[in-house]
Amino acid sequence: MASDLLLAEKYEVKHLKAYCEKFITSKVNNENAITHYAFAHRHSAKQLLEASLSVLMDSMSTLADRKEYKELVEKDPRLVVEIYEAYLNRQVNTAAGKDTDCSSRR
Repeated sequence: MASDLLLAEKYEVKHLKAYCEKFITSKVNNENAITHYAFAHRHSAKQLLEASLSVLMDSMSTLADRKEYKELVEKDPRLVVEIYEAYLNRQVNTAAGKDTDCSSRR
């Protein structure tokens, strides 16, 4: 399916690209999220990128232990930085939401 996505992108067959991306996105899980995140980045697959990042955010505690993560650090460290930036932003937004909830209760 990934090769179909590449062909669709190459020949600008938007509906095929959207279909393939939707299918791949439905298959994202903890085991393949890093690989799919890097793939989505290379091929401007926004939906797949967001789905992969969401799964990665939920598994940050074990991310650095994964073989795929170590490979990504070597091959494309800027993507690792993006993942951690997204995680930190999520933490800040979560903390800000809690602060707002607490201050509105006073």
